[in-house]
Amino acid sequence: MKLSRKTKRHLLIPLFSAFAGAVVVLGIEWTFFRPRQVELPVLISSTNMSPVVSNLAPNELLARIKINPCIDLRSFVCTSPAASDPTGRVRRESEGEVEVLRIYENIVQYGRSGKSGKKLSEKQIEEMLVERIYNKARTSKMRTLFTKVKTEMLAFIDEQPETRLKANDKEILKNKISGVVLEMPPPASVYKGETNLFTHNDIYFERTAEGLTRIRVGGALLFTVQSE
Repeated sequence: MKLSRKTKRHLLIPLFSAFAGAVVVLGIEWTFFRPRQVELPVLISSTNMSPVVSNLAPNELLARIKINPCIDLRSFVCTSPAASDPTGRVRRESEGEVEVLRIYENIVQYGRSGKSGKKLSEKQIEEMLVERIYNKARTSKMRTLFTKVKTEMLAFIDEQPETRLKANDKEILKNKISGVVLEMPPPASVYKGETNLFTHNDIYFERTAEGLTRIRVGGALLFTVQSE
């Protein structure tokens, strides 16, 4: 069927309108929404990750740190002067326990080999272990420190004004602190029922059925911690 010119004209008008609309839309998208090149931020990296080492004198460094911690946190942390403990050092817990277990192993081998003239019983081996671990030097240091701390705590309580601690409350606290005792071997029987303490870093703070408050110190701790 042939179409008249008038009909063809009517059909072409919508086609041209649609084409023109598409061109306009594409033009708008290209003008306003086309991908643009954006400069990426430049990443600055350093392969030198070692801590900052300050060349300033200690007093200058301290003044600088006091002024700048909020401005330069990394300098505040990384350039702080290294602190040392004049009373000793603290090793990893595993180091102290390994050292004690080696002592125990050597005593067991010695006691069961018959080199001592006769084979030692478990109780004798335990006593030898305690004598090696809780020797006079180590236990004396711990007892002296324990007494010192108790004395300072009691003095601190006495120094508190009445507005903080009433006299009655002071007496209650002082009696509780004074009543705490430090228990350490020898003999091994002191830790009867808790012999696992000989080779561990634990500290037990206990109240007995009789009302006694005591502190017991693991043998490995005496090897792990030399610091007061």
